[in-house]
Amino acid sequence: MKSSEKDIGQQVSEGVTALKGLRDEILLELHLASMDAKDAWRKLAPQLAAVEKAAHGATDATRDLVNDLVQQAKAVRASIASKRPN
Repeated sequence: MKSSEKDIGQQVSEGVTALKGLRDEILLELHLASMDAKDAWRKLAPQLAAVEKAAHGATDATRDLVNDLVQQAKAVRASIASKRPN
């Protein structure tokens, strides 16, 4: 084997090792992002039930609560989408 072929083989091997490490890091980040999204939803979901119940006796306060919750839900959705891989 020529010396340049050995260098290429070593470089490829090092590249593959680097890719494996990056893969593991990316998978961990995706897992953590998923956990963050689930936590955000767990906080938001009970409020949704309260809003649905309050909607039956709609008042200005109910409208404000609904509008606030819609904004929170949009923020959660945007946060999840921004963490999603392309």
